[in-house]
Amino acid sequence: MKRALLIIVIPVGILMIIHALLLDGLDGVIWSLIHKEDTQYSQEYTDTGFRKIEVGMAKEHVLFILGRPLFARSYENDKEYWYYSTSPNDTHYRIRIIVFSPKGFVIKKVSEYYVD
Repeated sequence: MKRALLIIVIPVGILMIIHALLLDGLDGVIWSLIHKEDTQYSQEYTDTGFRKIEVGMAKEHVLFILGRPLFARSYENDKEYWYYSTSPNDTHYRIRIIVFSPKGFVIKKVSEYYVD
């Protein structure tokens, strides 16, 4: 009984770890195999830099690591969204967004594979 449980738990645990390590998760890998990617990144963007961004960082620190975003927008409650990726042809792409509080500190990172 314990052995059967381990046969199930270990692979599931490994998949969960892999999913957590990928910016777009396992579903992003699968979608990118099915749908051609159409992602344009900002000039200085890197996945390594994006991984370094943490909640609480100031805008200046994000600029130092990732450079200028492609564009920025303000929405509800004066939150500012910096877009580091877009789809030139309005189709499937890797979303990379940093969300800032009204005081200018990171409150969220968004990374996923968008399927249109």
